[in-house]
Amino acid sequence: MKIYDFLLEKFIEMGFQEQELLGKEEFYELNLSSLEKVDLILAIQEKYGVTLELAELESMNIDTLEKYIL
Repeated sequence: MKIYDFLLEKFIEMGFQEQELLGKEEFYELNLSSLEKVDLILAIQEKYGVTLELAELESMNIDTLEKYIL
């Protein structure tokens, strides 16, 4: 599963509508709560086996995250 598809699935599980996510490349644009960020980090760690910290996620965009994971 591509990171974009994985993130889309996770964001929809968090209650976002797909239309809200269109054109958003930076995580800060989504205004995620701290709990949502931690949930996302845990899901990424579980799925891809990488260690990711909150500050790292906040400074990444989706393309950077994909490169980090691969």
